[in-house]
Amino acid sequence: MKKIILKTPVVTILGHVDHGKTTLLDAVRGTNVATREAGGITQKIGAFQIIHKKKKITFIDTPGHEAFAKMRSRGASAADIAVLVVAVNDGVQPQTKESIAHIKAANIPHLVALTKTDLPNISLEKIKKQLSVEGVLVEGYGGDIVCVPVSAKEKQGIEELLDMILLIWEMNYKGNKGDKGNQGNRFIVIESYMNNKIGPLIHAIVRQGVLKTGEKIYIDGREGKIRALINDRGEKITQAVVGDPVEIQGFTTVPVVGSIGTTSGDDKESSGSKDFAASENQGEDKIEGEEKAEVEEVPTGDGKRLPLILRADNEGSLEAIKASLPSEIDLILSGTGNISESDILLAKTTRAFVVGFNVRIEKSVAKLGETEGVMVKTYEIIYELLEEVGEVAESIHEVLATEKITGRAEIVQDFLGTKFRIAGCRVREGKFMIGDKVRVERGEKVIGEAKITSIKSFKEDVQRVSMGNECGIVLSPEVDFRLKDVIICAHPIVKK
Repeated sequence: MKKIILKTPVVTILGHVDHGKTTLLDAVRGTNVATREAGGITQKIGAFQIIHKKKKITFIDTPGHEAFAKMRSRGASAADIAVLVVAVNDGVQPQTKESIAHIKAANIPHLVALTKTDLPNISLEKIKKQLSVEGVLVEGYGGDIVCVPVSAKEKQGIEELLDMILLIWEMNYKGNKGDKGNQGNRFIVIESYMNNKIGPLIHAIVRQGVLKTGEKIYIDGREGKIRALINDRGEKITQAVVGDPVEIQGFTTVPVVGSIGTTSGDDKESSGSKDFAASENQGEDKIEGEEKAEVEEVPTGDGKRLPLILRADNEGSLEAIKASLPSEIDLILSGTGNISESDILLAKTTRAFVVGFNVRIEKSVAKLGETEGVMVKTYEIIYELLEEVGEVAESIHEVLATEKITGRAEIVQDFLGTKFRIAGCRVREGKFMIGDKVRVERGEKVIGEAKITSIKSFKEDVQRVSMGNECGIVLSPEVDFRLKDVIICAHPIVKK
């Protein structure tokens, strides 16, 4: 039987400011005996690697959702696993919600680290409930997302966190077919800058193949040659394998964070295109659920909904706008404060547009929106915002529509007749007639299709019933409906 060789998992840490991300990384780094033997504090190259129970784990040492979003916006998957950090004394905060949105967009396995558990008078259950409201369903709260209490200060829970990272990696990873040699070598730029003495320096993580000194590399159509490779401990090395963090010397310019490098010279591969995210995990060496790198990574209902990122000046305005948005809108992220670069980058990843109410947009952010092709607009009057958003949503709805709804009714009562079950309905839209073919929906799911064989209004048999009226409807064949289900009569649109 062929032995499955696990690649080194790459882990990113995301969460709200001051929730202990950097302290947690410091505690994790401190567990690495190999690092301490090599000379103490590691050289900061944007990532570091530890050995836990004889297995390597690479951590991206640039916590924050904005850096993560820059990588995702160029279609590259820099991390295999995300750790969402939430401080138990502060709970879910605005940047926690943003981090959740970015993790969902990346569509990678994730777990939760509850930090600062050494503080008095804390409630882990309270935080778990808050997370469930945001769609992060941890174990015991309707989901299977792992939640690990830790105290970086007291060095508690760190071993358990590392154990769970390895377990999640092994559960999601399908093994690989072995080293692919020099064919298709790829790496992702996580930091880059100009050094006055050495020249352009690239901090990268190898995502495929093996990088070796002396090889030519290509990034964004430009060519360079690896003059030197430096590992996270500041040591010169001759090669770096999948999952290794490495400093690359010898490139000609300073590339953009999130750029994809290759040794093949194929411009398509080295231009930061989304093809990398799709090809990176082909065959057996892939993470389940990581094949998609575009809008599908964030659920958008039935595919006919318009993704939106919303910013407002205060919570009152925010809630008022959210309550009035049309049903065609899929709200990816909302919050108070000015529109940020992170919003633009998330919008690019999810193909959303960005709307702000009584907030500012800096020139640099507006320019980024133009560069990335993201539509951004701000408003000072709520009804104008809602009107224009509604018009855009309606136009999208019309373009995507494949049917015309002629009747919509909500089931509000359930009657048992002498022979048939009767759905007591309130007609919300259009009309219904005997003989209409209808379907019964529960949420987004169709639970049955039937024909209307009888309509009763105030105990009288009628041929039709229109919007605003209540009636009893008999369906054939019988459908196992429930209260609040919706009966819909629709006809296909024939496009010329």
